[in-house]
Amino acid sequence: GVTIDTGGADLKTGGAMFGMSRDKYGSAVVAGFFKALEALRPKGIKAVGYMCMVRNSIGADSYTCDEIIKARSGKRIHIYCTDAEGRITMLDPLTKMREMVLNEKNPHLFTLATLTGHAFLSKGYYASVIDNGPAHEVRFAETIQKYGDEYGQPTEISRLHPEDYAFHEAESECADLRQGNTKPSVQTIRGHQGPAAFLIRASRLDEHGTDSTLPIKFSHIDIGSAMGDYPHVTYPNPLVALLSTGYIKHEINKMKQCERDESSIIRNFDRNTASLQHTNRNRPNSQKLLARKRDSIKHHTRMLMIEHTLVESKGFDVGSSKLRGLLAAFNDD
Repeated sequence: GVTIDTGGADLKTGGAMFGMSRDKYGSAVVAGFFKALEALRPKGIKAVGYMCMVRNSIGADSYTCDEIIKARSGKRIHIYCTDAEGRITMLDPLTKMREMVLNEKNPHLFTLATLTGHAFLSKGYYASVIDNGPAHEVRFAETIQKYGDEYGQPTEISRLHPEDYAFHEAESECADLRQGNTKPSVQTIRGHQGPAAFLIRASRLDEHGTDSTLPIKFSHIDIGSAMGDYPHVTYPNPLVALLSTGYIKHEINKMKQCERDESSIIRNFDRNTASLQHTNRNRPNSQKLLARKRDSIKHHTRMLMIEHTLVESKGFDVGSSKLRGLLAAFNDD
């Protein structure tokens, strides 16, 4: 949510500041995500988001290199470069989220930011998804990549390694961690993976890894330049991919369940038709029983048709011609 990134005391020069009004794009995706939730109103999902709005400028209140800032987590962070402000901006909200989800069911934390030029150099105009251990165990990055491909918003996957965590070891005895280094990310080895490792260590999410008693899934998404080049029109990337892993995925599963139910209804219809014929042959006076069985089949078929209609109204093409045929047969009687 950096509304304009001048670089701060480590000022961007040589035209590098141009387009930095788009450094708030991570917060823009968060806003879009919640706008989509408002429209779709999915059930069974609890979402909480922070938009970390700041302006990275030079002034009396701006931070500088050589400062040591104590984070919400209690970690002392040694500042090396004021132009690496994004990770510092997200750190305390991420820590608060970690505290909030300790008693939640199956939580998954995210950070989204136009964090590094290194992500753009490495991945081009695609968001890079980086999972911690617990998120990697459920293959979240692979999941968002799969559905992103299906919905036309591809993402790339990056991995964390031990050197990414080690890179942020403090060099000063007065600090617990160092924010980064004095070089731009494009001149730093593994320049977009390191910030994810920093966020994990500085927020104490490293205490909730796969080997802990309370693992917490965390995925860092470096948007880089996935929104497109300034001043051209931006794209809501990776908003659709994010939604596809939750709500749309749920609707797809719902659609598949409808298809399974359709097959089950048709099989039951065939069995009940045979039963009706058998009953009619052996008990010619049991018209009430026949009527109840026919009404039962008709009711369940109508319920499934309603379910299909609801799914179709959300843009899914569900083949239910067989069920329509069954209803037509009933209505003709």
